[in-house]
Amino acid sequence: MPNHQVARTERRKIELEERRKHQKREKERRSQEQRATADLDRKLYVAPWVSALIAACIVALAIGPLGIFNPAYPVAGDQVTHNWWLVEFRDRLLSFRGVFGWTNDLSLGYLFGFFYFPLPPIVFSALSFLLPDAISIKLMVAGSLMLLPLAALRLARGLQFPRATLGLVPLVYLASIFSNQPLFVGGTLYSTLTGEFSYAYGLAFSMLAAGEALLLSKESGGTWWRTGLFLGAAVLSHILASLPAVLIVGWVLFSKVWGKSRPATLSIGLLATAVASWWVVPSLLTASEALGDGHKRVSDLFGWLFPLTEALPLVLSGFAGLAYAIHRRRPGARFLALLAASGPLALLLTPGSFMWNVRIMPWYYAALAVATVYLFEPIVLFVVSRRPPALRLVPVAALVAGLAIPFVLPDNVSLVRSIGASQYGGVSLSGAKYVAEVTEYLKTVEPGRAMVALPETWSAALPARDWVTALPLHTDGRITSAISLYYEASKSTPGIEYVHSHVSEVAHTSLSWLGYGKLKEDADRVFATGVRGMEVLGIRYYIVGDQKMYDLAIAHPSLRFLDAVGEESKSLGDGKSGIPAHQWGIFELVNHELVESLTTPVGVQYPEFSSERDWASASVKWLSTYDLSGKAPFLVEEGPEMFDAKTPYLPVAVSDVELGERRISFKVAEVGTPVLVKVSHSKQWKVRGAAGPYRAAPNLMVVIPTQKEVVLAYENPAWTKVGPLVSLAALAGLALVRLRSRRSRPAKSA
Repeated sequence: MPNHQVARTERRKIELEERRKHQKREKERRSQEQRATADLDRKLYVAPWVSALIAACIVALAIGPLGIFNPAYPVAGDQVTHNWWLVEFRDRLLSFRGVFGWTNDLSLGYLFGFFYFPLPPIVFSALSFLLPDAISIKLMVAGSLMLLPLAALRLARGLQFPRATLGLVPLVYLASIFSNQPLFVGGTLYSTLTGEFSYAYGLAFSMLAAGEALLLSKESGGTWWRTGLFLGAAVLSHILASLPAVLIVGWVLFSKVWGKSRPATLSIGLLATAVASWWVVPSLLTASEALGDGHKRVSDLFGWLFPLTEALPLVLSGFAGLAYAIHRRRPGARFLALLAASGPLALLLTPGSFMWNVRIMPWYYAALAVATVYLFEPIVLFVVSRRPPALRLVPVAALVAGLAIPFVLPDNVSLVRSIGASQYGGVSLSGAKYVAEVTEYLKTVEPGRAMVALPETWSAALPARDWVTALPLHTDGRITSAISLYYEASKSTPGIEYVHSHVSEVAHTSLSWLGYGKLKEDADRVFATGVRGMEVLGIRYYIVGDQKMYDLAIAHPSLRFLDAVGEESKSLGDGKSGIPAHQWGIFELVNHELVESLTTPVGVQYPEFSSERDWASASVKWLSTYDLSGKAPFLVEEGPEMFDAKTPYLPVAVSDVELGERRISFKVAEVGTPVLVKVSHSKQWKVRGAAGPYRAAPNLMVVIPTQKEVVLAYENPAWTKVGPLVSLAALAGLALVRLRSRRSRPAKSA
């Protein structure tokens, strides 16, 4: 044999021997690591429920436990609006009026219950049996935050975290709760306390469902009924928060559980369907009733992935934990990476608005918070193996404290104090300063809709823009707000926001594509357009909290001054603290009828618009030129030949107007003259004694009386019955599956 072949053979033997030695050393190292982990589990094991309880207590302390039991309603951010929604939902639910019916108190009559999620108000309704409404609301919101660490613990169990590090999960997850980035998306302390409690519940139940599904797939403690119940509860809490969980739980079930137990997989799907369909089916089928919001689509991917604020340490530590776990092939690492990736994928791939393509991002921060726990494993192993027993817990405690500091200190102390004081301490922030005085006065006037003008100096104050939407709650339903709970979801949105921008320096302007009024350029002309718009919308009261708008209102002939409410020693707008302490001026519109005959011509829009947005834009442009007493035609979407845009009509007396939640009735002196009904149009309105109703700009109704007594009745759409029927059918299917599963067990055992 040649020498070079002998040398090659010898090298191969040496390489094989080295490879075997390396494999043996690696096997010994892994075995030693496993023994060390087991030793760690025995020495440092802390019952996970203890750490979960500690985490929940930390969250409760951050909220302010004493403030929770203060009898004042929370007033921070959107929570002001949600107070009204929660109470109304409870009252309708308990009175068996249904949560899908009509109420003219909300956004000029948007379908109730479709665009806000039902599980939180159900929790509130249960609490309100024993406690006052305000306290029940605050307990419900606090519960959503306190549930998050517990849910993260269940997810970590499903991911097979070691027992020693399992107890750290609820504590480390606090990093996600306190990161407050992004502020208004969900799953953080700030966003939840300012009204995003639905997302917190959705995220929590989604993690619970994912954890249960993983445990069930490994036959290590998960149950089919908990998985189905949690999944259904997640969907009822927030659809977008539950979307990643639905997809990933479905993948786990069909890839790992289906082969082992088809009845369990079917049972989970049927139970989740039964829990959620009664609401999900109607909410999806009624999407045509909504205009949607107009926020611009978020495309700054890098800014959301690596925010240069409180969440950056969380992101960096989470990525480091994932990298370590994937390198070491830790159980659940790839699953957790997939959860984290769901947020960025939604940001990249989901078309649409801010609400849609960013609302899944909290999964990114939540998954990275759980992944951070992987970093503790090698450090704690080192501590256990190299340090005296008495010192083993000290470094671990120091690491936990050190990890918490970056997330708790930056701005969070002042943030929690400010939110806690207003939201749960009962201290009214600027926007609610004279709510009690204003609402007490409004209880003494005739019922009607109101529009509120706020000063520009209040533009940054949390509740300043939103407390007016709670007027029905504080006035026992006598005064309703034209800018109310569902205004961003209703087709009335453009007209309401357009008019508000003409009569208030701080206005609701959620539709980025809509041209709003600019009071700084030509205040007299812009304000006059706004007053005409309020008359078209049927606004009765104009409440002014700004000196500039007060001066414009007092000089306008269509506004009648009623009274001033507030601090008598100070005139409008003379505050010296940046948040003016002042009076509120209460005005009544001279023409505020909710039903009136049309004297101007009526014209049908032609050609028809191809989209809802086109109609909305055209209707608000029409509002800028329409004169109630002039010859410009009133704009309708469709109608008979008499709507020729040329023929004016003689005025007809309208009397005996009665407006209820689901019924509008009135009488006319003569038939045949078009009548404007200033209530939001819907296909579900059916009229008796008239032709129509025809949709009129911006989203009102026109009818042509054929009898002297006219009645419009709102009929619930058929799909409100489909949802409950689907839930009942799913329950029946679940019973059948479980019965067949029980019958098959004795045969298999035999």
